[in-house]
Amino acid sequence: MSEPVLSARDIIVDYPGYPPLRAVAGVSLDIHAGEVVGLVGESGCGKSTLARVLCGLLKPTAGEVVYLGRTLKPIGVAGQKVANTGIQMVFQDPGSSLNPRRRVGPQIQDGLDAAKRRLGGEGAAGAPTSPGDWLERIGMNADDVNRFPGSLSGGQRQRIATARALAAAPDVLIGDEPISALDASTQARLAYVMSSLTLAQGAGMLFVSHDLAIVRLIADRLLVMYQGHIVERGPAEEIWADPRHPYTQALLGAIPLADGAGRLPAVTPPGTHYPLTEAIR
Repeated sequence: MSEPVLSARDIIVDYPGYPPLRAVAGVSLDIHAGEVVGLVGESGCGKSTLARVLCGLLKPTAGEVVYLGRTLKPIGVAGQKVANTGIQMVFQDPGSSLNPRRRVGPQIQDGLDAAKRRLGGEGAAGAPTSPGDWLERIGMNADDVNRFPGSLSGGQRQRIATARALAAAPDVLIGDEPISALDASTQARLAYVMSSLTLAQGAGMLFVSHDLAIVRLIADRLLVMYQGHIVERGPAEEIWADPRHPYTQALLGAIPLADGAGRLPAVTPPGTHYPLTEAIR
């Protein structure tokens, strides 16, 4: 297998407090070009903190992130801004990541301009070259370039955020719970759009979610996170068919069965704690 585009080695993140809160406890992972890696776990397990470290928004307490063979420096460090645009992130709330006072078109143009600065020339070969073209690529109308984010639905705003990120021709796209704020009918469609467009550009993708059922549809590999640790990793279908770690089994047991029998998900007893040993395939 080729060298990973993005790697994390023994990432630790502590938040200040008495005692400090360890949000990420020695996590390592690799993301290769042309694959979708799903990172799943319950709220508060450290997924979003890890995602912010991987894209340079947060400096880890310890450990290293390597992007295309070089150590990734946090955003804001002199000389790193242009290079870091090869890692793009789509956040959970597009309302906070899109500027409400700017029209949609110029915000997607920001991504196109970032690709030109990093790659030179006209940016990524074969990719759309205008905001209107990108809107059509993600399933919207080209005329929407003149609209403001506030006039769009939540699903449309998240598509705009995705278009802006992909317009930057990233090597890695990180989706941090990008569908959790959307209605159920929109979630699967947007997850598929994000993954298919990312792979079409030859990039890798980390898709962060607490919803295993959605991640199963798009991920090649799964990482299961619990209390800051990765407790299971392996091919998505193998983990789905035969989960080995008790926490993964509990996550899968919480998914309702659409079999018409009216069976409820399994209930985990309050106060249950799972072992932090890792199941690797």
